[in-house]
Formats: sequence, C-alpha cells, structure tokens
Amino acid sequence: MIIAVLAGIIIGVVLALAPGPVGVSALKIGLNRNRRDGLGFVLGVGLSDFFYCTIAIFATSAIVSMVGNFSSNFPLITLAFQVIVVLLILVYGIYSLKTNKGNSSLNSGDELPNSLKINYLERKKGNNHFVLGLTVSLTSIANPTFFPTLTWTAFQVHHFRLFEPSLFNNFLFAVGFGLGNLLWLLAIISFLIRFRAKFSEKMLFRLRQFAGLTLIGVGTILSYKIFIITKWADIVRLLFAF
Repeated sequence: MIIAVLAGIIIGVVLALAPGPVGVSALKIGLNRNRRDGLGFVLGVGLSDFFYCTIAIFATSAIVSMVGNFSSNFPLITLAFQVIVVLLILVYGIYSLKTNKGNSSLNSGDELPNSLKINYLERKKGNNHFVLGLTVSLTSIANPTFFPTLTWTAFQVHHFRLFEPSLFNNFLFAVGFGLGNLLWLLAIISFLIRFRAKFSEKMLFRLRQFAGLTLIGVGTILSYKIFIITKWADIVRLLFAF
C-alpha cells in the first residue's frame, strides 16, 4: 500500500520535471502571486493529474482506443482543439516576452504592484487559481503523445510489479502520482515566493523571459507533433465535402 503511494509520488515528480505550460505557469505564479494562489493552482493541477493517471492505470487500452477512435471519426474537431490550445500557449509566451523590465523589491508573500500585474492571472477579477490549475492541465490533452506516454508508464508499473496489482493499490498509485506533481510545483512556487525579494530586477526580468521562451518552445514542439500525426488527407477531404 505504502509502496504504491511512494511509486506514484516518485513517478509524478519525474514526469513533472519536463518544462511545459504547467511548470511555466507555476514559475509565473511564484514570481507574481502569493502562497494562497500558489496552493490553489497546484491543487487544481494535482487533481487533474490524479484524474489522468486514474484513467491510465485502470483502463489504459480502452481509453486510448476511445481517444483514437474519436480522433479518427472527428479529425476536424480534434485538430481545431489542438490548434486553439497551441495558439493560446504561443500567444501567452509571446506576451510574457513583452513584459516591461523594472520592478520594486518584494517581500516574501507580497503581491506585485498594479503596474507589474502583467498577465491575465492578475487582470482577471475574482481570479480562482484552483480553476486555473485545472484549465492549464487541459493543455496536456492537446499533446498527442501525452496519453500514450502516461499509458506506457502505467503499463511499465504493472509489468515490473512495483506493487501488488489491486483496485485499491491502483487508486493509491494515482493519488501518489497527483501528489508527486503537486509537491514538485509547490516546491517551485514556495522557493520563488520566499526568495524573490532577493532577486535583482534583471534576474526577475530574465526569469519572465525564460518563461515566455519556454512556452513558445513548447508550443512549437506541439505544433510539430500535431503536424506530423494529423491525417491531412482526411482533413482536406472533409473540408471539400462542405
């Protein structure tokens, strides 16, 4: 039982190390917001990862087949969703690069002044960072290799019998997976909130630029994957059918 949770935590942390929209959003929250907002965000992401892992660990072949069938039967809808997500990632990344340099010193847990609230997180009134965490996690679905990778991971967990396969242990593994991702993101946000007052203005500016470049890179990679995997002959045929 404990091994199932520990295995989930370790694998969750390892898979969370790769840069992506979720990690970059955590970086920006750590630089711009407070601990309460950060906790809400990581809870939303952790819940989403628990849900994804539960799907993968309990019904890998059935779910992947269902997703594959949907993509085959509705290629235009699938492509439209993927393109919208990629465009949002790219626009957000480009907007981050255009952030104005210059800020004042911050104390741990302080909010940024109004002039530095540079993205939709701060501009949105009544912002709910838990919902934001759930929403950002949806970008994973746009990645055509996400579910196959998660499914392969779940298969390897069963193949190497890291724990006794049972309904309860599978559930605990999914809980640990979401918890591992949550702990990693929370560590990033907590570190930035605690030490951001010691960062120079130039360093903060570079970190925001890094976040923007990372998002642009992720969007570019996703675009390439979508371009390679999409069956363009079917898309063209459907377009001419209208």
